[in-house]
Amino acid sequence: MFTCQGLLALAAVVLQPAARADVRITEVYDPTVNGSVATAAIHDHRFVHTATLLDGGNVLIAAGTNGSRYLASAETYDPESDTWSRAGNMSVARYGHTATLLPTGEVLVVGGFNGANVPNVDIYDAKERRWHRARNLHKARDRHTATLLPSGEVLVAGGYRQGQAQADVEIYDPRADRWRHAAPMTGPRTYAGATLLADGRLFMGAGENATDNLATCEIFDPATLKWTMAAPCQRPHAYGQSMTRLQSGDLLIAGGEGERGGSSLTADVERYQVAALSWRPAAKMRHAVHWHTATLVKDGKILVTGGQGGKRAFRSADLYDAEADRWTEAGSMTRARTQHSATLLRDGRVLIVGGEP
Repeated sequence: MFTCQGLLALAAVVLQPAARADVRITEVYDPTVNGSVATAAIHDHRFVHTATLLDGGNVLIAAGTNGSRYLASAETYDPESDTWSRAGNMSVARYGHTATLLPTGEVLVVGGFNGANVPNVDIYDAKERRWHRARNLHKARDRHTATLLPSGEVLVAGGYRQGQAQADVEIYDPRADRWRHAAPMTGPRTYAGATLLADGRLFMGAGENATDNLATCEIFDPATLKWTMAAPCQRPHAYGQSMTRLQSGDLLIAGGEGERGGSSLTADVERYQVAALSWRPAAKMRHAVHWHTATLVKDGKILVTGGQGGKRAFRSADLYDAEADRWTEAGSMTRARTQHSATLLRDGRVLIVGGEP
């Protein structure tokens, strides 16, 4: 967990000698064999990066850190040819940023951290295969959330600024290249889960603030531009949890840190029932873990890969069946990974990239 000294502590942890080169090897989870196979190596080893499925089916990997320096570079993966291509550099190196696919097919990259909070906003044009600058954030931040609203605008909320969790919110209009302030959240929040509900409202939950790991949740209504409190989780899920919208429209939050103090990682899983406006316990994960990935795959199950428990990174892959409320093993990854990315490809496989071993 990170409090007011969180950014400095994270920088001290992250910027260690580069991790083993074998984590440049990427892999795909193939549901037809219920297991993972190695694929082509990425050019630059990285973690705390972003991964975005482009309209053409390729995947854009952007920025992050390699353990010894922050990265501005980007690469794209072509699943049909199993090849990586360089995709230029952003205006600044960063990690802890967000990447959002816009309705135009471009990718909006916002904020981050590179020794200081980053106000820079960059847009990747997939057709031209180049980056260009967009208007800066009003307030630099990292570990925030960024969500595409039904209007085509992007809502950026919370995160860290100068080591302090924030409650402020900005909305970006890509047509006008303009940011505007919106109503702040009900309280500061970083490392939060943010998921668009089926009705177009934004559900924000868990994470942490300056003093607590959070169980609180709230909902942003784009029609009124207001936040309202939602039912809290039954326990905190902070710092590296996952939040995923199920095919039913319900939400699943898994892992992360629970109550502060001691060994607080949790294997707990909860399901937010949209119709009942309440949370209920779900089957626990195999490990108490954070910094895993959670990906909704084509059969409606959730694939959870890797993550970290204590000082140990996991190779594990597991599938959650929401109808049966049951976890099953999905083989193992080729390598242990934490703070990696997992992206659902058009053919139903899941591309797994980077991470710390």
